[in-house]
Amino acid sequence: MDYPVPVRLRPACIAVAFVVALLCLLAPSGRPAHAATFVYQKGWNLVAGPPDTVFAGAADPLYSLNAAGDGYASVSADQPAAAGAAYFAYFPVLTLVRAAADDHTPVTIQAPAGAWTMIGNPSAFSAATVSGADAVYVYDQQGGFLVQSSVPPGAGALVYSAEGGSVTITPNTAGLEAHLSTQEDKLIDLGVSAADLPSGFDQTRADANGAQNANVPVTYIEEFRPRTAPKATDPEQTTFVQVNIQQAKDIDYAALLLNGTTDAQLKQNFGANVRSVTDLPSPTVGDAARLFKLALVNGNTQTGAYYLAFRTLQVFVAIYTLAPLNRENSFLPTAIAQRLDPRIRAAFAVPPAAPSGLHATAVDATHIRVDWTRNSDNESGFEVYDVGNARSAGTVPDNAVTYTVGGLQSGTRYCFAVFAYNQFGESSFSNQDCAATPGQ
Repeated sequence: MDYPVPVRLRPACIAVAFVVALLCLLAPSGRPAHAATFVYQKGWNLVAGPPDTVFAGAADPLYSLNAAGDGYASVSADQPAAAGAAYFAYFPVLTLVRAAADDHTPVTIQAPAGAWTMIGNPSAFSAATVSGADAVYVYDQQGGFLVQSSVPPGAGALVYSAEGGSVTITPNTAGLEAHLSTQEDKLIDLGVSAADLPSGFDQTRADANGAQNANVPVTYIEEFRPRTAPKATDPEQTTFVQVNIQQAKDIDYAALLLNGTTDAQLKQNFGANVRSVTDLPSPTVGDAARLFKLALVNGNTQTGAYYLAFRTLQVFVAIYTLAPLNRENSFLPTAIAQRLDPRIRAAFAVPPAAPSGLHATAVDATHIRVDWTRNSDNESGFEVYDVGNARSAGTVPDNAVTYTVGGLQSGTRYCFAVFAYNQFGESSFSNQDCAATPGQ
């Protein structure tokens, strides 16, 4: 199939997009996810990534502005991305692209005078600022070319320099969320695909959101719609499926999310269109589950919906399906949940990863502070170990990255390591580091 070459940027193309977020039914932004996995919507995208990223799934070829900035050059879709480069890529369907390794190194390119140049964010994790250009425009499928002060991860930009010269793209390492991105990728990897649904469904949206709050650090939302509209004679006519996977901070908070899923809450979320909410017997899935049937009315249109919420370990999942009233597939939400449940267990019912980067610092004559990097997302806590005395120096809860050991002898050298633990086991030890308390 031949795809049209994207038009060149013109001032008349500039538009402003407004994004509206709806409670419960979240609408993804259409931008690449803030993760080491980029989510590209069907259609044209202005893509970029760390060097050696391959945009698998894109139609061949990709397009990039030539060196003079006055025309497009084709690039093989199999060619790994170059540092600081960007490409127009057409994706026939919603596509997830895993980024190559990211070292967050700034990239400088030479921009021609009085011409447009395509540049790309070289980071997999963080937004990048652009310096040395007179104008920076990112591309959004809904809003067109938008003026931006930074470029999101997974995205490129068109920049203009009147005098030409060096343009530098600098990833924002202060906002680096490598651990958070790993958590997002974990949810993406266990998520639903069109193969998990009845034949004829396509994935139309996917969005990973991190750092929204401390209680639910990561959310992954997917949406599916039938490739062709159901016929009026079809006994089942599901028109929409949404799967919302949330990794809670711990099992207790995931249970709190499930317990908060009630008929009263659904009535509040869906608003005035709700005619009825029926609490159905809970299916056997996950560690606990709740199932509801909703009747919705919008003018003369009557719609039926199933809403299934379940919890497996510290992961909370809400599955929502929509169909004409009395044409719903009552088994579909449970079938999706039964596919997700073992994937979640395989990903989270494991011992935590080992901490790293441990550093010991003397605070005073009787205290040493121990700091480390957390590399797990499923720990119950951490134990700090006094290596020289072969004993525990203390424990801290999950998410902790520091502990101050007290009751030490002055003028004495101590060495520490730390490990993470949960109900499935213990990680290996971190590196060891030593510090000496000052003498009296």
